[in-house]
Amino acid sequence: MLVASVGVSGAILANIIASTYDWRYAFIIGGVLGLLLLITRMRVAESGMFRSMNEKTGITRGRMLSLFSDRKRFFATSTRS
Repeated sequence: MLVASVGVSGAILANIIASTYDWRYAFIIGGVLGLLLLITRMRVAESGMFRSMNEKTGITRGRMLSLFSDRKRFFATSTRS
């Protein structure tokens, strides 16, 4: 909820900035606010339900390097039609 509210408030602020300042300033301010949103997403704690499920299954998600760490996984082909 915190991340969504920061994102929505950023859209509202972007509209105000775009109507007040030149596009170059709006571009810079939008980039800074985007970085602040990224930092906020990284700092938000995971829910207890997610942590308990993750500990139970032991599956790591979101690691791009895991694709390259296993040769079979890297060269696997999709069997979907």
